[in-house]
Amino acid sequence: MSWKDTMADRIKFDSSRAADFNLRVDVGEPEAFDGRTSVTFDGDGRMVIEHETTQEDEQRFAAAPLNWRMESDARTLLAIAASFDWTCPFPPRMGLPDEAIVRWTLRERGVLEFTCKTWLRDAEKNEAMRFVLDALRAEIEKATKGMLFL
Repeated sequence: MSWKDTMADRIKFDSSRAADFNLRVDVGEPEAFDGRTSVTFDGDGRMVIEHETTQEDEQRFAAAPLNWRMESDARTLLAIAASFDWTCPFPPRMGLPDEAIVRWTLRERGVLEFTCKTWLRDAEKNEAMRFVLDALRAEIEKATKGMLFL
């Protein structure tokens, strides 16, 4: 059995314990033109949206996190995220101009933490990652009335 097979065996999302899991998604960098938007949500649907930027004219939501109650099914999103290939290396290709990096972090409280990075366009081509991104984008649109995006 390879190391990758062993890792895959350890990521088991149990919907009955959904509150013990959370997913954090970071898109971008504070120094980039659009800054970095971060979303963290748990199995109960509690969601925190943060925006960080070094751009002086871009202080929309940079001051404080926004707490939000998800309308999407958080358990489904966590189950899909648990199915990601958490062992894949960061793609070796060069990023397209102004292409953001997406950092995914899945945590099971007190047990495990898995992190992977990908280019945003690659995440949008991956069916599972795109599903989670689309759901989070819809939540951010509602929560910030279109002021932030992922």
